Amino acid sequence: MKKIILLIALAFSSLGYAQDVAVSLSVDMNSYCGAPITTLYVSGTFNAWSADANPMTDDNADGVYDVTLSLPAGTDSILYKFQANQWAIQESFSPGDPCTVTADGFTNRVLLFSGDITAPTVCWNSCSACVVSGLEQIELDIDWEGDLIDYTVSDFGENSSTLDVDPTNSNNNVLKTDRSASAPTWAGTTLSTPCGFAQPMPFDINNNVITVNVYSPVAGAIIRLKAEDHLDPTHSVETEATITAANTWETLTFDFTNEATGTAAINYTYTFDMLSIFYNFGVDGATAGTQTYYCDDIIFVGGITPTGNDVTFKVDMNNYSGTFTEVQLNGTFNGWCGACNPMSDVDADGIWEVTLPIEDPSIEYKFTFDNWTGQESLSPDLTCTITTDGFTNRLLEISGDTILPTVCWEYCVSCLSLDVEENNIFEQIVISPNPSKGIFKINGELNSTTTALINVMDIQGKIIYQSRVMGNSLNETIDLSDLENGMYIISVSSELGSIIEKILILK
Repeated sequence: MKKIILLIALAFSSLGYAQDVAVSLSVDMNSYCGAPITTLYVSGTFNAWSADANPMTDDNADGVYDVTLSLPAGTDSILYKFQANQWAIQESFSPGDPCTVTADGFTNRVLLFSGDITAPTVCWNSCSACVVSGLEQIELDIDWEGDLIDYTVSDFGENSSTLDVDPTNSNNNVLKTDRSASAPTWAGTTLSTPCGFAQPMPFDINNNVITVNVYSPVAGAIIRLKAEDHLDPTHSVETEATITAANTWETLTFDFTNEATGTAAINYTYTFDMLSIFYNFGVDGATAGTQTYYCDDIIFVGGITPTGNDVTFKVDMNNYSGTFTEVQLNGTFNGWCGACNPMSDVDADGIWEVTLPIEDPSIEYKFTFDNWTGQESLSPDLTCTITTDGFTNRLLEISGDTILPTVCWEYCVSCLSLDVEENNIFEQIVISPNPSKGIFKINGELNSTTTALINVMDIQGKIIYQSRVMGNSLNETIDLSDLENGMYIISVSSELGSIIEKILILK
């Protein structure tokens, strides 16, 4: 029987029936730290770069995924790359990487062979095998002294960093960073591998401060610190501190509630597990020249002792007809953060209050409830408000510890004062029809001849219509038929007082 099989095989070979080529590929994912992977694939010229034709498997759960391709006889090369989740995730190579070829602007792996082949296992996004260090992943706090911690950092923008000896103390290890003369303004160093820290930084409303010891060759340099999610670089927050002395160690305090100009405010719903430092931020290497910086003792200190003035805010909710669970205070002082500064009504009298340390000499703010489920709609003509970019908020100038008088929701005065003002100013005011298809009338009689300002605002407080009338009566027709369905706020105010009503547009 064996002789017959061999003769048949020889006969097929002599007649030109060559066998397919078996190409085995494997990729080590143990060093991968990107987005979660559901299924890993290999795609290339052999399968028209299919998204799912050749899935890979890890049968022994060792982190190494394998696949064997059966290619037509005579095939001697392929272009390919490893990808995951049907191209949602893929390897990215730079032209010139030794295992790649670049054609038509695309850089992919290349494999040459003359028969069946088992290619060496490679690391994801690398031409080489993964290097297992056996070291622990870095996390805060960092002092560069641990023998079992992976202190690998990631430079960008022509920075070059290495562990080195403290320039002032030979017994202390520090991170040395050379900033080249060709460095861009944003040259920096991520204080970890691209996988970030082993544990996220524990930011919350009361814990936002990181300190770093920095040794700078110049005074006046801006040092920027950036926290981000290693899986989503759009989730980030940046802040700055300034070096005051050269060639000496200085402990810089980075408060992430004070974000750098033009960058996003901190969002406590994000995960922050990567930290990068930028020396002499905003100045390029051509201007600064080659510079060497050192950093040490990167510590998450959490909160800092509040400074500034204690301000007590009070709002009377007794006249509010809607429902809510908790009143909150939002403003420029807390990044309009939502629920981070709750107010309380301990004696259940309908007056909510909170006392906060405010550092700024002036702030804009408003009362909200249930994490922006509801907010005040404030008239631009109230004495306590300011309008910026179409948004009207309360304005407060602060010169010392202050207990503010109780104000009514959406007003500058107490609810009692408001009742008196409205009765004294308006004998009658009617908005009809309400609900409206967008065209409605405001009719009313005033107790005195005056100039009244009519504002119509959306529920965010943005003014969308404004007019002035003079006399002792109102007879105004307003056309908002181009607006979307929803609730809108009508404010009628004069030097004698104001009144706010709501109208529903329903087409």
